[in-house]
Amino acid sequence: PEGNEGPKADEIAILKAWIDAGAKGPSGKVPDPTLLVTPKLATKGQVRQPIQTLTWSRDGQQVAVARQGSVETFAVIPKSTPSVLFKPLRQLSGLRGVMNDVGFSTDASMAFVAAGEPGVFGEVRLFKTSDGSLIRTIQGHRDAIYAAELSPDGKLLATGSYDQKVKLWNVETGAEVRTLHGHNDAVYDVAFHPNGQILASASGDR
Repeated sequence: PEGNEGPKADEIAILKAWIDAGAKGPSGKVPDPTLLVTPKLATKGQVRQPIQTLTWSRDGQQVAVARQGSVETFAVIPKSTPSVLFKPLRQLSGLRGVMNDVGFSTDASMAFVAAGEPGVFGEVRLFKTSDGSLIRTIQGHRDAIYAAELSPDGKLLATGSYDQKVKLWNVETGAEVRTLHGHNDAVYDVAFHPNGQILASASGDR
C-alpha cells in the first residue's frame, strides 16, 4: 500500500524460491466440489423433519412428500368423500441438501426432486416411480434449485435457482438446452403454459 515499505530483496528472493518450487497437488481422485465436508454432530433429541413441499400425481393416485434429505411416495386409497387413506409406497434415496420442489410426469411413471446446497450446487434427480430407482441426476446451477417443472409433453425440464438463472434441460439425455437470463434475484417458481410454448418464472426481483 502507498506509504508502506516494500519487501526487501532477501524477502523477494524467498517468495520467488517458494513460487519456483511449486506446490504439490492432492493425490488421488479430484474431490467433488459439491460435497460439503462438515462435522457430523449427534443430536441430543429428536429432530423435527418439516415437510418442505408435496404434490399429487395428475391421476390422483400418488402423493410425493419431501422432507430434509428424503422424499416419500404414497398410494392414495379412496375411503369416503372427502377422506382418503395414504399407503406408503417407497422412499426415494440418495438425495442431498434441502428438497425444495417435487413433481410427477404426466403419466406418473417418473418423479423428480429439486434440491441443492445453498451457495454450492443445485440438482434435480429423476426416479422411476415403479421401483424408486434413479434415472439420472441433472446438475448445473451454482446454488440450490427452488423450482422444477416438466413441459406438458415431458421432453423439457425447467429449473429455477437461487443463482438467479432459469435453465431448460433435455429430460431424455439430461443435457442443458439453454440458460435464460434476466432475473436479478432468486427464482422461486417456474410454470409451463399448457401448450408448452411459453414458460413463466417468478423471482424475488418482483
